[in-house]
Amino acid sequence: MQLCRNQDGKLYDNGRNYPNLLREEVLDLNHDGMSQRAIARELKTSRCFIQNVLADYDHTGSSLQHLRDPPERRIMNPEVISCIETEKLMKPSVYARELQDRLLLDGVVHPLDLPSKSAISKCIRQDLYMTKKKIQQIPSESQRIDNIHRRNEFLEAISDLEPGTVHCFDEGSVVKTTCNRKYGNAPRGEPAFEIQRYASSATYTINLLHSPFGVDFMNVLEGPSNGQELLLFFRGSS
Repeated sequence: MQLCRNQDGKLYDNGRNYPNLLREEVLDLNHDGMSQRAIARELKTSRCFIQNVLADYDHTGSSLQHLRDPPERRIMNPEVISCIETEKLMKPSVYARELQDRLLLDGVVHPLDLPSKSAISKCIRQDLYMTKKKIQQIPSESQRIDNIHRRNEFLEAISDLEPGTVHCFDEGSVVKTTCNRKYGNAPRGEPAFEIQRYASSATYTINLLHSPFGVDFMNVLEGPSNGQELLLFFRGSS
């Protein structure tokens, strides 16, 4: 709140309307025969405010503040908002600049009506209720049809086995650099998933052989894993 002082020395909240009680006092004093200048001096307000109150009363017959209609959103119309939402759901990390390009390429807006980057960011926050969060990456290779079939076949094959006899191999790398984007937008309370190809240069690789009860064997390699080291790993774990 920013308090200001008018020419008559009265404090007021800049940017906010006077209370309705003050508007009623203006009408009461005007009904008693006081002039507009005298009313402004008595209530320590501007004469322009007194004129507006009397004009509103003559037009509406009420002392209440006239409610203004919200301005029409010519640029950020429902079609533009829907396009932005679709692009964000498909790729949460897409930039506002890229959304501008997509709006133009798809013919959603005319170049003269292209929303600014700040308007797009505001739309994402206020219209789509999306917040910024870290991307949880899904490798694109895992979504190939052949890999999906293999995964389903594997789950079906081990479904009848004793859980204690099942061992799984896994490896993880310490990533030094990556070209993937780390942050994007998604609806509040929902994670942001994005299918993309990893771009990394690993410095160390850790191999794990684990069962439902924990890790049974592990080793650490310098650099990325290779076939020979993989065979030595299984030899050491046997």
